[in-house]
Amino acid sequence: MFITGATSGIGAAVAARFARSGAELVLLGRDADKLQQIATSLGKNARVHTLVADLADPSSITSVVERTAEHVTSLEALVHAAGTFTPGSALDGSRAALDTMLQVNVHAPIALSRALLPYLEKTRGTIVYINSTGVQRPQGLTGQYIACKHALRALADSLREEVNSRGVRVTTVYPGRTATPMQEALHDAEERVYYPERLLQVEDVAELVECAVNLPKTAEVVDLFVRPMGYVKP
Repeated sequence: MFITGATSGIGAAVAARFARSGAELVLLGRDADKLQQIATSLGKNARVHTLVADLADPSSITSVVERTAEHVTSLEALVHAAGTFTPGSALDGSRAALDTMLQVNVHAPIALSRALLPYLEKTRGTIVYINSTGVQRPQGLTGQYIACKHALRALADSLREEVNSRGVRVTTVYPGRTATPMQEALHDAEERVYYPERLLQVEDVAELVECAVNLPKTAEVVDLFVRPMGYVKP
């Protein structure tokens, strides 16, 4: 399994969950120290390879693919958990922030999906995109970010039509507000108190990813929407 954004949040939780089941993992993150900490936390018996790369840098994709080929010959799943968020409205957000969000949240998933597809075809594997329920109900200060997430949704839906015939499944998971560093930043921008215990937990989302990946090959989950139970804005 190949997981982007593996140094924190949902990506780290997905790595922990699949490590417990004995999966071989390729973990990608931009912080070498955090990536090593995650790899160590998975236990000495975990089969883990780490790749340090910044997906905000387009040139990093080629290096990632080359180094992946050095580590694995088989890939059951590709989980796109990496993401970046800068608060900003659709009208007033900065161009630089939008360019970075487009690169990390859209361009990088496209490039990695294309590059790693041959591995997934061999195993009739699964591609999982972590999106956001914001595509259903956008809110203030997220205009540019949600525009990127709509693009990612379109990518997943189009790709599914192209690769199902090759035996590859495509699933999008849409978490609501989840207790992650990104969500904490959003609360700060909204000038609201952050109560992580009231939100979805990263382990909740990781469990959904596991369910989608481990389904019989005769079934495919297309969209999974999940939200915090009983969440009320403080």
